[in-house]
Amino acid sequence: MKLVGCVIVLLVVGTACTEIACGCTPRLNQAIVWGQVTIDSGGPASRAAMFAEATPTGASCVQNTLTAWGRADSLGRFRLAVFGPGVSDSGCVFVGALFPPTQAGKDTVLGPFKMRFAPDAPFDSLNVDLVIPH
Repeated sequence: MKLVGCVIVLLVVGTACTEIACGCTPRLNQAIVWGQVTIDSGGPASRAAMFAEATPTGASCVQNTLTAWGRADSLGRFRLAVFGPGVSDSGCVFVGALFPPTQAGKDTVLGPFKMRFAPDAPFDSLNVDLVIPH
């Protein structure tokens, strides 16, 4: 009985991340934005709300197009996957942070940065360190 249970678990794990199981055909092109966010006094902006916005090549370079949201960890570090269907290059990528992550928080936005989007690793990545005026 244990053997049958182990085989079932292995089959489920083996198909859990396939395109068929996820329904992600074709895969979305993506790029990675990572870094650290601090406040201007030098401490980490713990749990800051983070975002990265991408505008595909051919469109004017504006914010609020393809947006990825996330949160910095307790040390202010973040990693976001920016993605979009059919995007291969980006005319611009903006990266921003809001701290504290409330309506009363202050934000900082940097960019535009040019990135290449792809469906498979290794993904283009960009290190962006932000400082929030506080």
